[in-house]
Amino acid sequence: MKLKYLTGRPFTPIIKVIKENEKYHPVYGEYNSSRYPNYLRMDLRITKIFQFTNSLVMYLEVINLTNNKNVISYTYSKDYTPQELIFIERCFVLGGEFHF
Repeated sequence: MKLKYLTGRPFTPIIKVIKENEKYHPVYGEYNSSRYPNYLRMDLRITKIFQFTNSLVMYLEVINLTNNKNVISYTYSKDYTPQELIFIERCFVLGGEFHF
């Protein structure tokens, strides 16, 4: 099991938007003066090793077991309305390795 907790990364916010001739222009705040929300992710991996002349490793992994909505960036529409970009939601991975 792996648990990862990070404080939100800094970013430069858009503090207002000026509309001029049907075009939008952002006005940025102070450099890196805001932070994204904190990040929490728990992953779980179960591994089984089959030993023959060679070895086979099979695993099942659940990424983001708690299904937290971790924001990694903001995207903006053409009028600079913020829209969150969310990291991958819960994901199941089945895999294997063959060692010879």
